[in-house]
Amino acid sequence: AVPPLKNLQNLRYLYVYNNQFTSLSTFTNLSNLQYFYAQSNKLSGEIPSFAGCPNLLNLILFNNSLTDYKTGGLATNYRLSYLDLSGNSLTGQAVNQIIADLLINYNTVNRGGVTVNLRGVLPSGVALDSIDILRSKGWSIVYT
Repeated sequence: AVPPLKNLQNLRYLYVYNNQFTSLSTFTNLSNLQYFYAQSNKLSGEIPSFAGCPNLLNLILFNNSLTDYKTGGLATNYRLSYLDLSGNSLTGQAVNQIIADLLINYNTVNRGGVTVNLRGVLPSGVALDSIDILRSKGWSIVYT
């Protein structure tokens, strides 16, 4: 597993891609982390909360086997500008909750220019309406 990380005030970049990691731990009080790249591992299970990383700009988790999402995990990452979760096995419920949290995020700090890649998944119901709202506010969201 990617070990739990906490109280690393000088950590800005964390690149653990192209390894054999199987799970992510909680990140606590990483106030300056801006870039987290963990693509092309063997990550499975839940996408944890990144609330402890308030300055996160890029979260890259594509080409893993993630299935679930910690509710609220991205709702307060107000600086997030690029999120790539493509090529995972996220459940419909997880995808819908991610979209719901991103809408909460937007409603708290109105901003455009955010790119979200969810290729390989299919949001449904209210999440599709939320995607339309976010797109109308300058977000780029792709799926399927």
